[in-house]
Amino acid sequence: LSLDPPPFQAPHFCDLVLPSLQGYRGEQRTSLDLQLQRAVEGMISNHLRLLTGHKVGNAAVLVADVKTGEILAMAGSAGFH
Repeated sequence: LSLDPPPFQAPHFCDLVLPSLQGYRGEQRTSLDLQLQRAVEGMISNHLRLLTGHKVGNAAVLVADVKTGEILAMAGSAGFH
């Protein structure tokens, strides 16, 4: 039995969605594609590493379905905290 907290994934997306779910109980489905989210986070990290020395310290990415407006991946900064 592990007492470690579950991983906090897609924190910027959660910050966007969770306020609208206040008081809601039960399962909630979203448009987030966790595999794409992880890829976006990796791309940000890799790209910032390439820009070391160019005074670039942060990046943000939003991937949306242009037909539906659904957010598929969202990273508001290189690190959440």
